[in-house]
Amino acid sequence: MKRERRLFLWMIAGWVLASVLTNRAFLSGLVNVAVLSEMIGNRCGNLCGESRYGWIRLVLLRVLQTGVLAGICAGRFAKAGVRAVLFLIGACASATLVILTWTRGAGGLLLFLCAAFPQDLFYLAAWFLLIAESVEYPYPLPRPYRRRIWLIAGMLCAAGIWAELVIGNRILKIF
Repeated sequence: MKRERRLFLWMIAGWVLASVLTNRAFLSGLVNVAVLSEMIGNRCGNLCGESRYGWIRLVLLRVLQTGVLAGICAGRFAKAGVRAVLFLIGACASATLVILTWTRGAGGLLLFLCAAFPQDLFYLAAWFLLIAESVEYPYPLPRPYRRRIWLIAGMLCAAGIWAELVIGNRILKIF
């Protein structure tokens, strides 16, 4: 349990640092909030499946992310790689929340919780399963267990893709 707490702290550190830096960039005028909001809106529209090409890109992006994480977890430097990935997960979530809050106010918080949270539950569950397998069991597991972990992680990733394409897309159309 102590190891999981330490890993969770890396994600919290990424969250806090990205929140502070993103707010600082907006307050100083370094980043124009309106332009950034428009860019994110256009990018989300392109990825969320307004066209078949956008759906394929989204599926490939999420499969690639999960594959890269699996490669990091299976690699020689898994401990440092896992910490860096957890830090980046926290930083990305925090930056998204800050940007949505700056551009849409309290509605941005609601948008973050409704549009980003459902698929992230599945993605994070799949990624944390891969991370736990690599960190908790540094020695190779027997093949049947490893196959089950990969199968479960793949199913969770597929469920996240479905949630992002169906649920997230419908919620984004409302907002």
